[in-house]
Amino acid sequence: MSDFVAKPEPRKLGAIKLSQGALEYVIFPILLVAFIIVVLSKQKPSSTLFGIGVVLLLGIELFRYFQLKRKGSEPLTDDTLLDATTSFSVQLIGQVGGLLVIVPVLYIAYGWLSEHTPFQVGTRLNTVAGDYAVPVTLVVMVFCADFLYYWGHRSAHRVELFWGSHSVHHSSEHYNPSTATRISFLDELWDLLVLVPLVLLGFDPKYVLGAYGIVLLYQLPLHQTWMSTLGPIEKVFNTPNHHRVHHAMQKVYIDKNFGGILIVWDRMFGSFADTTMLPKYGLTVPIGTYNPFKVMFTELAHLGSKMRHARSSKEAVQYAFKPPYWQPEDLKAN
Repeated sequence: MSDFVAKPEPRKLGAIKLSQGALEYVIFPILLVAFIIVVLSKQKPSSTLFGIGVVLLLGIELFRYFQLKRKGSEPLTDDTLLDATTSFSVQLIGQVGGLLVIVPVLYIAYGWLSEHTPFQVGTRLNTVAGDYAVPVTLVVMVFCADFLYYWGHRSAHRVELFWGSHSVHHSSEHYNPSTATRISFLDELWDLLVLVPLVLLGFDPKYVLGAYGIVLLYQLPLHQTWMSTLGPIEKVFNTPNHHRVHHAMQKVYIDKNFGGILIVWDRMFGSFADTTMLPKYGLTVPIGTYNPFKVMFTELAHLGSKMRHARSSKEAVQYAFKPPYWQPEDLKAN
C-alpha cells in the first residue's frame, strides 16, 4: 500500500440516492438474509461458523449502538448501512465465484499435487503421532498455515497484482463485522495458492483447507471496535487492537500487522505497529463508490490500464509486480 495519504474525496453515491428507510427496512435485511442462506446452505463448516459469527457480532454492535444512543450518540447513517450492504454484496458475489472457480480448480490441483508429490512429511508425522495423529497434525497445520498466511498477506500489500484484489477488503471506511465479509474471491484464491507448499510436503489437502479455515475464522471477531487491549495476550496473538491498526490509512499504520492468528510474525519480521492514534479506515485513495462490482474490480482495472499503456513489456511487468502506485519515475529517483 502506498505511503501517500490522499485527501479524502466526496463520495459518489450514484444517480439513485437511497433513503435511510429503504436501507433499514428493505435492502440491508434482504442482503443479510441472503448472506445467511448462502453460507448455511453450503456443506462447509467454516462457512457456516463464519455466517453465524457475523450475525452474532452484528447483534453485539447493534446492542452497543442502542446503549450508546441513550447517551446521545450519533444515529446510524445511510453511509454506514450502504457500506455494510456493499460488503454483503461483495461476499455473495465472492461465494458464487468461489463455488464456480476456486473450489473446483483448487480441489483438482490440490488432489493431483497430493498424489504426485515425492515428499511424505505429513504421512511420517501421522506415524510418529500415533493415536494423536489428528490433533497433532491439525495443530501443526494451523501453525504452518498461519506462517504462510502472514507472507501471503504481506505480499498482497506489497505487490500491485495481488493488491488489486486484496484492496477490496480495505476499501471500507468503516470497521465492523460486516467489513470482515468484504473479501474478493480472487483474494481467497491467492491465499490458497500460498498454502500449496503444505500440500507438496505431503499433508492431506483436507487438513490444509481446514487449517486455512481456522486462520480465517479467527480473524472474524477481530473486526470490531468495542474490545479494548487484552494485556499479555497481545504479545503473542493477533487482537482487535492490532487488526484495527492494519485497516488504518494513516502513514504510521500502513503495511503493518499482517498476522492472522499470531502477531509474533510481525514482531519477528519488522512489520508490527502498536496503536498510537485513533485509526481512520479505508484506502489512501478512496474508492468513491458503493457499487460492489466497482469495489471488486476498480483497482485491477487501473492496473490493466497502466499495463496496456506501458512503454515496454518490461515496464508492464513492473507495474504488476512492483508495490502499489509504483511509477517508472521511481526507478530514476533511486
